[in-house]
Amino acid sequence: MRQIKFRAWDIENKKMSKPFNFENVMSDGGYGDLYNAKIHDDIDAYEVHDDKKYSLMQFTGLTDKNGKEIYEGDLLKHNKNIFKVRFSSNQFVLLLRDIRKNNMNWRSLEWANNVQKYIEIIGNIHGNEELIPSE
Repeated sequence: MRQIKFRAWDIENKKMSKPFNFENVMSDGGYGDLYNAKIHDDIDAYEVHDDKKYSLMQFTGLTDKNGKEIYEGDLLKHNKNIFKVRFSSNQFVLLLRDIRKNNMNWRSLEWANNVQKYIEIIGNIHGNEELIPSE
């Protein structure tokens, strides 16, 4: 079973938080003190759901070939293909842009699990817009 954790992209300051889970955040200040809890540096726990301020991304449970954790919003490379990790219809999926054919295909997380020793994170949707497969 995968660990449920997140990271948050600070839209205004253009920086990524360290991974966190809400159980740790809540236990640091107590459940009733969530408004005073911090997730990372100056990111307040109660603000992380504000989609105008932060983009929240969930951990997929997979790592790339270098052992780096794969999160929703990551861009992955496998052979000459680039994938965008996305949560859709209650599951994580990989959107594939085939550079050679410039077409779109979907891959399941199960497929990614089978080839994860060949997949490498090359960026994320917030810092590498030029690599994002369009939908």
